[in-house]
Amino acid sequence: LLWFALVCLGLQLSCAVCLHQTTNKQRNKQRNKKNSSMANTAENADACVPQALTDFVFDLYDSVTSSQIPEEQRTFYKSTFGELCSKYFATSPWPSPQSIASECNGDPLFLALYREATHRHWHSVGRPTIRDRIEGWHVYKELFDEILEDASDGGASSARPNFYILPEWTFDILHEFVYQFQGFCQFRHSLHNSATKHGVMTTSSNGGQVVSSKSNNKEGTDDIAAEEDSNNNNNNNNNNKINAPSHIVDNLTVVSQNRDAWAVESVLYYLHRLIAIGTSPTCTVPAYQYLGIFASVTLSRLECLVGDYTGCLHALGPLVSSQLQVQVQDETKPQSASQ
Repeated sequence: LLWFALVCLGLQLSCAVCLHQTTNKQRNKQRNKKNSSMANTAENADACVPQALTDFVFDLYDSVTSSQIPEEQRTFYKSTFGELCSKYFATSPWPSPQSIASECNGDPLFLALYREATHRHWHSVGRPTIRDRIEGWHVYKELFDEILEDASDGGASSARPNFYILPEWTFDILHEFVYQFQGFCQFRHSLHNSATKHGVMTTSSNGGQVVSSKSNNKEGTDDIAAEEDSNNNNNNNNNNKINAPSHIVDNLTVVSQNRDAWAVESVLYYLHRLIAIGTSPTCTVPAYQYLGIFASVTLSRLECLVGDYTGCLHALGPLVSSQLQVQVQDETKPQSASQ
């Protein structure tokens, strides 16, 4: 009987193990199927781009690189783009540049223009986070690097000839560039004030702000009372940092990891480069001339923001060229069908 009972117990244990293994296999199979489905959904997300959007990208790309007809491009940029924003992307971002790359032959300059325009839209309808603001810097850095690349080696005369964008499109790009720079600076200033209020940041002896450390060891201090007071202050700072809102600490971390984002020196560099190329006597490409003119206006605004009012006036120097003014005025006038 004892032997029979042991055999029965062994059979029960074997059945339990088999059932457990079968259940785990089924769960793993379902999990793998679910993960595969999610991966396919993510990969095919760009396949859901509306036909109207792909047609718009194709037509806009043609107007930038081939036809270069101002009135046609004005319709696409001023009307069609706004209609698509209202219909499909009123509360959501546009598809990624990679999803529409086939409509423009993967042209890196046009993809950078597309990225800037769609990012500008999302920045206007959403509430940009610190990551959105830093992404904005990379958007404009990529765009200006692409614009300046063709003209960097041979000067203004080597500027890309098959590149045309409207004066108002050029103005929107540069206006938004300095607007987002100003917004980032204001956000960062507000963040530092909030961090100081919650004890996450302290003011150093030279007037700068530093993040309070969680531990601060004192070595070689003979004054025991001073050391105790210092330790008490450090403990208070540590407690404040622990009790500070998590979003403040997270935003400070993001800012500290992207110190080069929206640096005023880099912003000034791009504006001066655009002005130098666009206002050069050897530059004959209208798009680069527009960039040079409106970069001068943008630089003047930036100099005013940083308090250099003399530099604000000097930045407008290239605008005294009557030839450039006439060219912009002519391009902004509606053209008749016969023209």
